[in-house]
Amino acid sequence: MKKGVRSKQGINAKTDREIVDLLLQEDAAAWEYVLTEIIAPLSKNKKYREICAKHCISTDSIVTNVWIILHKNNYRRLRNFRFASSLKTYLFI
Repeated sequence: MKKGVRSKQGINAKTDREIVDLLLQEDAAAWEYVLTEIIAPLSKNKKYREICAKHCISTDSIVTNVWIILHKNNYRRLRNFRFASSLKTYLFI
């Protein structure tokens, strides 16, 4: 992973397209932002926890699992994102 030169606050001001581009460039600050500010809070959402429990998925491993899924096949899921929704919505689905 490349060292990020941008702060999380700077990443927050970027468009979804810019964030995805940074993720594909392995920008550490962009990855930290997505995992800590978008994905991690999901594990605290009551409805999402209920869905995970129903399917026997540990909410403790959500961040790790999302990171693994997004890295598979040379970032295929990120490269396939068509920006028809927000990045946050895309990652939640």
